[in-house]
Amino acid sequence: MDLFFLSPYKKANSNLSIFMIIIDILSRKLFIYPMKNKTQDTIVDMLSKFFKRLKGDVLGLSGDDSKVAAWCAQNKVRLSTDVATEDHISKGNKLGIVDRATRTIKTYIRNYMLANDTTKFVDVLPDLVDNYNTTPHSSLGNSTPSQIFGDLDRQREMYNELTQHNDALEQTIDLSEGDYVRKRTDRGRFDKETATFSSDIYVIEGIEGRKYVIVGADGKTIAHRYKYHELMRVDPKVVEGRLQGTSKAQAEVKHKQVRKVRKELGKTHEEAEKEIEKVTQPDKVTPPKQKKSKKKKVEVIAGETHVEVESFLAQKYAKGTLLYLVKWRDEPAENNLWLPAKQLAEDLSPDAFAALKRGLKAAKTKK
Repeated sequence: MDLFFLSPYKKANSNLSIFMIIIDILSRKLFIYPMKNKTQDTIVDMLSKFFKRLKGDVLGLSGDDSKVAAWCAQNKVRLSTDVATEDHISKGNKLGIVDRATRTIKTYIRNYMLANDTTKFVDVLPDLVDNYNTTPHSSLGNSTPSQIFGDLDRQREMYNELTQHNDALEQTIDLSEGDYVRKRTDRGRFDKETATFSSDIYVIEGIEGRKYVIVGADGKTIAHRYKYHELMRVDPKVVEGRLQGTSKAQAEVKHKQVRKVRKELGKTHEEAEKEIEKVTQPDKVTPPKQKKSKKKKVEVIAGETHVEVESFLAQKYAKGTLLYLVKWRDEPAENNLWLPAKQLAEDLSPDAFAALKRGLKAAKTKK
């Protein structure tokens, strides 16, 4: 499920510019629901319409939205909040399937508008969706999404094939804790051969479900959890001179600590990390109070340190730029300096700059 937007054509389509797209992963069958807004109530309402249309029991739903959770509780539907942790990407990326379907239906809409010289398409959207669902797909053996969607035996067969593929795939994964890896930097492709990976090298610190936790050369754990296809194993010999010598050891020590805490306290990996940080984080030391210096107060102007600005003695314009003649406190007159007003306004506090301008104005009034 995803949303796509066609805001430029909102007025021509009864103020409908947001479209909820739902796709059945196995059959590739597409469903689209136009919406006027993307509030939680509207999204849940569209989901309800979709499930009523199916005329069957909903076994499970994935999502972490509170409205979705409430809907699941009300309708006694199992809610999963992290399918990605438990699921491999086997013959296709599920999110990629939705993205491809979105691009395809947008192409259908654009072609319709060009062919008919119009920006109104919402009335024919059901026909465009039906065209998509009745077009043979090569990934379905040249069957149509509607045919596969109505054939439960074929769907069970496809599901078993994917499950077997996942099991076989797991046996081929050559990643384990402590390995050096590069992380994937592009997200648009599905095949590993044409993917691009980082020049930086990381260490696999742990495994959560079917995702990998990696740590950088600075010893910091990367927040994102990576699937196997998002990492490329690096020969340890290549790593020499690229990582600090202690990085891997630090990752291994930290991982052992996390596993120990997680086992003893029954914590998750993330909770165990936080427990360790509480123990290892040094107590905050209150810095001693600084003695008041008898040295003259200084200001920093354009990166240079100067004594405190005492007053503005005059102002003038040079080539359209306002300048002030600055007198420095306890400095001789020959050190007075013309500086741009803009520079002074940036480097002095607003109150100090305003006070200096008032002083100059008052001095002129007295004269």
